[in-house]
Amino acid sequence: MNSLELKVPPVAQVIIIAIVMYGVSKIMPSLQFSFNGSTLIAIGLIVLGLCIGMMGIAQFRKAQTTPNPQALDRVSSLVTSGIYQYSRNPMYLGLVLALFGWGSICLTFYRLC
Repeated sequence: MNSLELKVPPVAQVIIIAIVMYGVSKIMPSLQFSFNGSTLIAIGLIVLGLCIGMMGIAQFRKAQTTPNPQALDRVSSLVTSGIYQYSRNPMYLGLVLALFGWGSICLTFYRLC
């Protein structure tokens, strides 16, 4: 049995964290905040995160290898070009930026989120 078989995939972890963030925003409405442009910043973070993540996946596809961190037997090359010359883990960076944006939206519009 491979030790990676039992781990939770990164996308599932992000979904779980997003649900928890939503729950916290509902339970603690006192955390609400808002400032001019907060919605624009939140949406910008989500879009930026998605773009960075997609660029990482595109580089993996270009190198004809798998972006799945749990499928180590299907890895065919090490990707160091494109977005990977600036970030070691752009897919994870993208997920974190999207979570920051989601958290900002939840705390800005806790009644709507």
